[in-house]
Amino acid sequence: MDIILKNTVSNYLCFIAKVVSGLILTSLLYNGLGKESYGFWVLLWSVYGYTLLLDFGFGFSIQKSSAEYVHKKDLTKLLRQINSIFFSYVFLAIGIVIFSLAFLYTCGSLFVAELGDPYYQNVYLFFAVVTAIIFPTGIFSEILVGLGHIYLRNIVRLVFISTNAVGILLMPEIKILELTVFSLLLHLIANLFLLYFVKKKISCFSLSIKYFDKSEVRELMRFSLSAYVVIFTNLILFNSDQIILSSIAGVGSVGIYHLATRLPFFMKMLNEQFQENVFPLLVSKRNIKFDMILTGNKFISFISNLSFSFAFVFAEEIIYIWIGETNPEIILIAHLSLCYSFIATLFKSINNSYLMANDQVSKVVRFSLLEVILNLALTFLLVPLIGVVGAVVASLLALFISLLFYVPYFVKQIDVHFSTWYKKIFKKNNLVLLINLSALSIVKLVLNNDYGLLYIATLALVSGLLYLYMFFNFVWDEYKFNNKYLYFVKRYSLDWKGR
Repeated sequence: MDIILKNTVSNYLCFIAKVVSGLILTSLLYNGLGKESYGFWVLLWSVYGYTLLLDFGFGFSIQKSSAEYVHKKDLTKLLRQINSIFFSYVFLAIGIVIFSLAFLYTCGSLFVAELGDPYYQNVYLFFAVVTAIIFPTGIFSEILVGLGHIYLRNIVRLVFISTNAVGILLMPEIKILELTVFSLLLHLIANLFLLYFVKKKISCFSLSIKYFDKSEVRELMRFSLSAYVVIFTNLILFNSDQIILSSIAGVGSVGIYHLATRLPFFMKMLNEQFQENVFPLLVSKRNIKFDMILTGNKFISFISNLSFSFAFVFAEEIIYIWIGETNPEIILIAHLSLCYSFIATLFKSINNSYLMANDQVSKVVRFSLLEVILNLALTFLLVPLIGVVGAVVASLLALFISLLFYVPYFVKQIDVHFSTWYKKIFKKNNLVLLINLSALSIVKLVLNNDYGLLYIATLALVSGLLYLYMFFNFVWDEYKFNNKYLYFVKRYSLDWKGR
């Protein structure tokens, strides 16, 4: 439990550091680099983001292999698996460099005008070569996640984020070449520190081509590709709506949809910080079934209930503080998107991890594909009928339909009755959520829609404290719930009937 707490708290610290650093550096770089150089800088990192798709799901395989090592202590097998993937990444990295050079010297300037300038060519070359070197070293982060020592990775990340931000702030003049050299070398050094921690946690760990085994790559590929499809379908779910909207309802509709879904996006990020613990933990302790599912869902419910109830009730005020207006369509889309994100988190986050940890990844793929196909079909059907709102309604309907198949299958896998699953995981959570939503709604009505930032911050603090009390007394402490609160409600009801 202590290490899970360390991992989760450090995840949130990293999340906060990235948000704060991003807000500061975005403004600084835009003004310091100038429009042209800043655009080139953003483009480079966007392209690098696509190279991460070359991971092919091996990151999940590394987490799984490392977590199995915790359980089985088979060092030889782990070294074969890690080295097989690491050197596969090295071969891919060589391919990235060759492709980058070919692109630069054949048609680069046709697509990006700046690549005709020798200065920008140097920036591009350095970026391409060093990111190719960084690419294989990303494996060390996945190993630490699999071992359950996420907090060690986060310590390195926090130091990297802080050093990167301070270094850029202290630059007397921001130039894109110097910025690229500084940021990428710092990134590489951070990954080498991750290697240091891996060596501390795995005795006799080494990287050597002698451990490379094609058969291991083929074996891991089965799981990796399925995990990759799940990741890819999630990308489609969260990004396809905007493409479809632009083709049917115009680019203006994309702007409305993007603004409205930012609040659910941040809520999703808040909810995901605990989930990283779950997959390696389930892999390393496969004999634990329902109890672990129950505990994991309690944690997820604790976080998601709090963020959802506050964001749902005060969506209008939060959006007003952010963009300075309260467009009814944006508010409605935000509310519906919050519901989608909340329901998907409760039903799928922990449960998907359990299925994947128990070699049911092909089933997760099927359910994900079902939701994607339904989502795309319903979006094309509903957007022409009801506008931008149709995209979110389509997502909700697709989620509900897929859950009709997903939930019975999952309950069967954990070998419990549906009523037991619902009672243990959702019954008390729903009660706490209902109380919190009601209390916040009453406060909102009494205070009559004050849009001040201090007002929102104060309410967030007060509602958070109230929610903490309710959750740990109603949900976490089952004895108190059954013998104190439930008894009080029943006794009060009987007294009322007797009057």
